[in-house]
Amino acid sequence: MKAMVYTEYGPPDVVLELQEVEKPTPKENEVLVQVCAASVNYCDWSFVRGKPFIVRPAYQGLFKPKNTILGADIAGRVEAVGANVTQFQPGDEVFGEIGSCGLGGFAEYVAVPEDALALKPANLTFEGAAAVSGETIERSYKRSNDGCFACPVRCSRQIRVDDPRYADLAMEGPEYEPLAGFTARVGVTDLPLALHAVDRCNRLGLDAITTSEVIAWSMELTQCGLLSRDEAHGLDLRFGAGESVLALIEAIATREGLGDLLAGGVRAAAERLGRGAEIAMHVKGLELFQADVRAMKGYALGNAVSSRGADHLRSEPWFEFSGDETTARSRFGDAAASHRLAWKGKGRLVACFEEMAAVCDALGMCKNLYNNMGVLDWDETAEILSAVVGGRWSGEDVQQVGERIVNLERELNRTWGIDRRDDTLPARFLREPAGPADSPSSGSIVELAQMLDEYYQARGWDRDTGLPTREKLQALGLEVSD
Repeated sequence: MKAMVYTEYGPPDVVLELQEVEKPTPKENEVLVQVCAASVNYCDWSFVRGKPFIVRPAYQGLFKPKNTILGADIAGRVEAVGANVTQFQPGDEVFGEIGSCGLGGFAEYVAVPEDALALKPANLTFEGAAAVSGETIERSYKRSNDGCFACPVRCSRQIRVDDPRYADLAMEGPEYEPLAGFTARVGVTDLPLALHAVDRCNRLGLDAITTSEVIAWSMELTQCGLLSRDEAHGLDLRFGAGESVLALIEAIATREGLGDLLAGGVRAAAERLGRGAEIAMHVKGLELFQADVRAMKGYALGNAVSSRGADHLRSEPWFEFSGDETTARSRFGDAAASHRLAWKGKGRLVACFEEMAAVCDALGMCKNLYNNMGVLDWDETAEILSAVVGGRWSGEDVQQVGERIVNLERELNRTWGIDRRDDTLPARFLREPAGPADSPSSGSIVELAQMLDEYYQARGWDRDTGLPTREKLQALGLEVSD
């Protein structure tokens, strides 16, 4: 195979050579990727020149590079997989950051561990996937780690983008949702432009998930011939039209032109326009996060039953990715609860994680640590709570606080006429099978009715209405009104 090789440090046009090298063979846990696109990031540029000199021993080699093929950000097609690989199969379109795996992306093929890769979104080109990853931000734009006061995790970051179009663009983040929203969701592969879009939303006080969804909705309407150029006020609303994305952010903030229609969110926009409701990605009027819930059934259920609409942070049932069948049986009554494509066991799973999320919010704690990392169980939470506020709390007491909160929110929603009929998802998740054909999630749809039945049973709610029963409220010590 061919690869761009360098055996000494220096200017790229002097030291880089196109050479024939041996095609790699994947090990048991590796995936062989045919590289379709690779981006050049700041580290590639630094490594090839060997500057700054002080980092050579840590990353490459003091006098000569030890990894002679650069390239950290790649996108391509799976050629072959090792015997122990479970997430991918030949033909899958993938992308990833392979800097920690020895680089090697500037070649026709590279073998990397499967956990360094992810499936490429179908609406992104290979070139786009290689250019807009979080790993590209890490290597090209991040200046330092950041975090909440005294927190050792430091999960945030400060970035600076050196692009003449966006002078002095510096910001905290971005988080995954805004980054995916203004790249994959709207088809933009211009990473500096997408980061500028995130920054404008932050400065204008706009929610990035909602803003990116209403823009993507208007683009899909245009693609389907349901929104005219006049109705779009002359904007180019093809997917990937980055300048139109920026223009719409400003128009939404000032309620001008098409922005006035979009400013109320995707459900309100579809109602005003009189069309497009069938492709509006929302639950109870709140836009969905950047994921296809046909491939993650617990998250599908969690979004459907969330009291405020499509909010993945009201449950965040990450356990369905674990594959831990033993724990799934003991905690949730079914081994399938540990597998993302299965629907069984997800009722008890979501109910449990909803209560954790409610307690986490009530205590003002970090969901990354409390929900996603599970640093405290109910008993440990009770021990800390007893020390801080006094009294003698048990783990069962703490869990019941979460359960009471969820039930109170459902009772509040009852007063607004919200019931089982509103615990639903966009129709395409229930009827249109996931793709592409060679994806591990291919053919999957959300079996929502079955999961709702299981969830209401786990909650002790009426299965037909999706509302708490009088007996459940009394058992929780909550007042019951007629």
